[in-house]
Amino acid sequence: MGAAALDSDAATMVAMSSVFEGDGWDDSGLIRAAGGIVLRWQDGRQELLLVHRLAYGDWSLPKGKLASPQEAAEDTAVREVREETGLVCEIEFAAGSTRYRDQNGQPKVVRYWEMSTGGGAFVANAEVDQMLWLAVPEAIELLSYAHDRELIERRCQTGTGSSSRLSNEPERPSGADA
Repeated sequence: MGAAALDSDAATMVAMSSVFEGDGWDDSGLIRAAGGIVLRWQDGRQELLLVHRLAYGDWSLPKGKLASPQEAAEDTAVREVREETGLVCEIEFAAGSTRYRDQNGQPKVVRYWEMSTGGGAFVANAEVDQMLWLAVPEAIELLSYAHDRELIERRCQTGTGSSSRLSNEPERPSGADA
């Protein structure tokens, strides 16, 4: 991970440490989770991976809870993406976090990392019955939750000129004219 990614990750950690301060939320039962913004280029367009969770009937980014307080959030993100999708992914950059109350009213923070795929294949499982690769604008429309849509939209707005790979513009080969 480069210095910019580390700086971004440190800023995310600071923000998360006080994510519920001042807004009336009791974070004593805070659920900590991590996930991936998994990207690929296909046929000249950037695609984002979404999963359909059977239990919730929703379209989401792959994510899950930390297995223990000692598990690093980065490890959780990679593990959860693999468990839900079958894909072996590599972390590229810290990508921010979302915060919301879960279906039981518990405060939840999910940290995300942009990831690239290194192989593997999807097999439907008890958690995820479908996986889709969609162009980013289509993926944003399909995402079930506003906090996920806002995260991806923020990444698109800040993607160009930063360490983020997320954009609506195709990559240009090295040395290509503007």
